[in-house]
Amino acid sequence: MYFTPTYKINICPDAEYMDFIENVTDQIESLGTSGVFESYDNKNIFYRYVLAKDAKASVVILHGYTEFVQKYYETAWYLLNSGYNVYLFDMRGHGLSDRETEEKHFAHINSFDDYVKDLESFIDQIVIPTSDGKPLYAFSHSMGGAVVLCYMCDHPDVFEKSVFCSPMIDPHTKGAPRWVTVHHVMSKGKEVGWDKKFTFSGNWNPNPDFKKSVDKSYNRFISNLNIRRADWHYQNSCSTFAWMREVMAIRDKLMNKEVIGKINSKVLIMSAGHDYMVKLAAEKKFSKLLKDCEYYCFKDAKHTIYTGTDENITLFYKKMLAHFKN
Repeated sequence: MYFTPTYKINICPDAEYMDFIENVTDQIESLGTSGVFESYDNKNIFYRYVLAKDAKASVVILHGYTEFVQKYYETAWYLLNSGYNVYLFDMRGHGLSDRETEEKHFAHINSFDDYVKDLESFIDQIVIPTSDGKPLYAFSHSMGGAVVLCYMCDHPDVFEKSVFCSPMIDPHTKGAPRWVTVHHVMSKGKEVGWDKKFTFSGNWNPNPDFKKSVDKSYNRFISNLNIRRADWHYQNSCSTFAWMREVMAIRDKLMNKEVIGKINSKVLIMSAGHDYMVKLAAEKKFSKLLKDCEYYCFKDAKHTIYTGTDENITLFYKKMLAHFKN
């Protein structure tokens, strides 16, 4: 079953979002294909994809830390109506995919390479066999961006074009010097166990403060929160010492000019000026290491630009779709 694109993209304003996303969810889940694939270590990874009629290309979407497939239905909708196939999966430890620990609220990994190998398995097992040889593009947010970039270091020619929203090149350490955070993670992790909750990690909170969130669109904030409240699979909110160890090591890998310089994808990086999750300076510096990269900063945006003000959301998707089209 194929989705029939309208090729008319009207970005939904915050005031109309609830009715909009209900309709989008119904269509994506009725027209799409979902299931699980076995990753390299036999972990079951949940996926969903929707094929567009006469598609121009296929876009692989990777979510960020503590996110999941459903949060990206809006993004998928605009891509589908622009004539692209869309492919999404819940990264391990997230959503409906297998966990590495019995603690259901923990985002735990043994190695960041596990995320990358899951993406590799997804592309090899699901995307390539079903996309009819269409060009492959990527869209990712935050941690998902780091996963895509690590994948492209090993597979520099797979994604012809790629868009990154607030990519996790170098995470913020909440005011502490980076070396202090790394020292604490390494010493305490060895002491208490790598699969234990990181000292300063948060807890699942069913009643978060919108004003302190990474969103500026209230109805998008509430829609996502309602999904999380309704199902424990979407309530992971705590990082472990191993997760912290792995993400703190990403910067050095991604700031290697020799490795990054091999990436042949046409890249667009969109950053948020008021980002307290990842470092803006690292994103700017990283963009200059790539062969072909456009960089744009939304000066008044928070980390998740695509859940920001109506004005920023409209510009965000306009830039993303133009990048894939041109």
